[in-house]
Amino acid sequence: MEEVTKKKQLTEEEVKELKELLQAYHDCTLKIGEVELNIDRARLTKDNLSIEKSELKNKYKGIVVGEKVLIERLNTKYGKGRIITTDWTYELA
Repeated sequence: MEEVTKKKQLTEEEVKELKELLQAYHDCTLKIGEVELNIDRARLTKDNLSIEKSELKNKYKGIVVGEKVLIERLNTKYGKGRIITTDWTYELA
């Protein structure tokens, strides 16, 4: 009696299709990983930029305070007035 085998040989075309599918899975999975890494990099960049923005806002607030102190000092010294930056003079109001 002839033995029935459970294995069947795939055709060249079927093997080719399967290899293409496996390669497509591999390529897609690799691309997903690259996108995830880019997202992480972007998140870190955003976090770093947020920190830098916060530091710059604090520095800006300090500049505003410094300006107010200078104006108060000039008002005390010269009287109420304004600074003319074209010739760096102080004009009384």
